[in-house]
Amino acid sequence: MDELFLSSDKRVSGVVAAHRRARARTVKFQSTGTLGRSIFVYPAVWLAQLLERRALQRLFLAHPTDPEDARRKLAYLMAVMVADRSSPGATQVIDAIETLRPHSATLTEFLRAGTIKADE
Repeated sequence: MDELFLSSDKRVSGVVAAHRRARARTVKFQSTGTLGRSIFVYPAVWLAQLLERRALQRLFLAHPTDPEDARRKLAYLMAVMVADRSSPGATQVIDAIETLRPHSATLTEFLRAGTIKADE
């Protein structure tokens, strides 16, 4: 069933795009205003939340194919974890770290480039 709603692209960019679509769908259904009280909207909200969680899980498990893919995954996961009120579980974070480990040197440089250096 996942294949009907999520991208079949094996690159991280496809998985990120699938999560963005799922998140946008969830937000759309949650902000329906007066329709939010309708018994017909609750199943749609529940399904959208389920698909969003599955897309996020798929993102945690996605293996980057190159350093650019690894940077995209790291940056997007950091943004999701900061923006979302519910934090992922420890096992999900460990899974993400394991998939990024082959690109650790590139990611270290990426993170260092973004740090603010204090004036001396």
